[in-house]
Amino acid sequence: MMGSPRKVDPTRKIRVTAKVDFQLHFLFKLACKEMGVSMESRIEHLLKEDVKQSLKKEWFKGLAPLEKSDLGN
Repeated sequence: MMGSPRKVDPTRKIRVTAKVDFQLHFLFKLACKEMGVSMESRIEHLLKEDVKQSLKKEWFKGLAPLEKSDLGN
């Protein structure tokens, strides 16, 4: 039996971790420093842009009705 859906705080931040190539990490860190932004803020920006692009794709649009019902909205 599933419980009721939980409310999600849209302002809450979480830690995301991933194993990446050392050289890629180092180059990204240098690039962010040159741009004057933190790695965290740049990664968040890149993820937002990727999600925006994904939302426009047909395969994602097909999931929308299923997700709305699963979220209890």
